[in-house]
Amino acid sequence: EFQKVAQSRLPGTTVTVAQNVVGGRTIGEAAADTSLVAALKGGAKYDYIVLQDQSLVGGIPANTGWAQRDDGEDAVRDVFSPIANDMGATLVFYQTWGRRGTEGAQWGFTDFLQMERCLEDGYATYADIAYRQGCSKTMIARAGLLFRKIYESAVALGQTPSTDSSTLFWKLYGTDGSHPSVVGSYAIATAMFYAMFPQTSYAGWEDTWYRNPAVTVDDAKTISQFAFDTSSSQIEQVDPAVKQLWGSYINTQRLSLVIRAPALLCHHSLRQGECNDLVVCRQLVHAIQQHDCRVSKSSTEQAARNNCDGCPERCRREDDRRGRS
Repeated sequence: EFQKVAQSRLPGTTVTVAQNVVGGRTIGEAAADTSLVAALKGGAKYDYIVLQDQSLVGGIPANTGWAQRDDGEDAVRDVFSPIANDMGATLVFYQTWGRRGTEGAQWGFTDFLQMERCLEDGYATYADIAYRQGCSKTMIARAGLLFRKIYESAVALGQTPSTDSSTLFWKLYGTDGSHPSVVGSYAIATAMFYAMFPQTSYAGWEDTWYRNPAVTVDDAKTISQFAFDTSSSQIEQVDPAVKQLWGSYINTQRLSLVIRAPALLCHHSLRQGECNDLVVCRQLVHAIQQHDCRVSKSSTEQAARNNCDGCPERCRREDDRRGRS
């Protein structure tokens, strides 16, 4: 699907795709596959290497005792980042989506939104690790965020997308409420296209573009618009002090920015109207410049709400707690 979407929207471009897919495999297990690693090291040179974790593991917070999650972070740092650097490839993290309703409850995910936000956090962490290893072109293909935007648009219309089979959100899933349907696969391919070809724009549906026959024209238009919105970098209302850090501390490749000092992981949308509860202030910018630290998202949010009083002290305490200098 991705190849068809990309080639139809970029006439004259040839997209070559190879895949190594095992159902339920984690990133850590992929790194332990010697034949896969050997093929990446000694085979064809690719422009992109795309990594997807097992659908649950990607949303599990680090340092919570889940060996598979820890193994995934080790794999990104020690195996896939060096391979991408040696190849000169962009490392792309294919961020998956929350399960449609309560299908993830037995693993601690209460509903779609809760699981989806955990996945967004988890994949941002993976990208942060890769960035630290020198993969400056690291990006996230935010298929899950596309699902969330479609979900939220249905809610805004007064619908209940997790149970209403007439909604586009419902149609993104197969019968198990977890794996994508044909419509969902088309949506994922479109999200990946706009992530991996950020120079493209969306000014309206074009009839020459590929559309899976199972997807209506109206749904294809909606998917394309949301996929572009999800991946495009529309930066309004950004504090000037933050702008000064671009290229050093801020990954502006995609819409969800990651503040890095070199890795203060406080990712959030800075699009107009989507950042009402978290303000990046100058004191916080100063703090992350001065400290090589990682502050938890919750403590960063609280600091912002408190107008960042005592930010440097907060960073120092976090450094001490984590045993960092």
